[in-house]
Amino acid sequence: MAPPAPSTSVAPPVTVVIGSSAHADDSELVEEVVRLINAAYHNSIKDLQTLPEGKHVRITALEVCSRFQASREMRNRPNRVLHLAFRQGKVVGCCSSTLQPPWTQAKCGHWGLLAVATAAQGTGVASELVRAAEQSLQLGGCTHVQIEYEYNSGHAYSQRLMDWYEVKLGFRSNSPWLVNRLIGLVIGRGGSEFRRCQRDLQRQS
Repeated sequence: MAPPAPSTSVAPPVTVVIGSSAHADDSELVEEVVRLINAAYHNSIKDLQTLPEGKHVRITALEVCSRFQASREMRNRPNRVLHLAFRQGKVVGCCSSTLQPPWTQAKCGHWGLLAVATAAQGTGVASELVRAAEQSLQLGGCTHVQIEYEYNSGHAYSQRLMDWYEVKLGFRSNSPWLVNRLIGLVIGRGGSEFRRCQRDLQRQS
């Protein structure tokens, strides 16, 4: 949801961790994660004429806490976690990863909910989050990874997403165009495509 914008400045390093029950107890952190995700979601669709006015909510504080608490007992590896990116002690991004979602084939993981603070975009945060998510999937036995996103032809933000996901990161759509359009008509917005894309994780080793 938040591809990086170009930047020429050198930013401080980023540390990525898996959200835990301790993070769930930090109400300010939870609210900031909610704000990051919902802002990224809103910005990705706000210019589409088929949408009602106002803010568009993707996730709630309760859902964020639930994902954090899923990591309480790491000996029983949780199926889905939320990765947090920190820079100088402040959360600047997040990304979820799921070992085996019900809609992918065996050994195909998934990441999503990628969101980066506006001021931190283009400074490597998104790349570090994706790297951490995919390493987590590999450790869980995944050999492939899938993402999904809505694409609207002629929409600048959609084009940024496509350029980052399918050009820079090397994802490839695993469904015909017509199928993407039909799914977009059902769960998307107007003339959108719902693009499901995969890539091999082995080259990330």
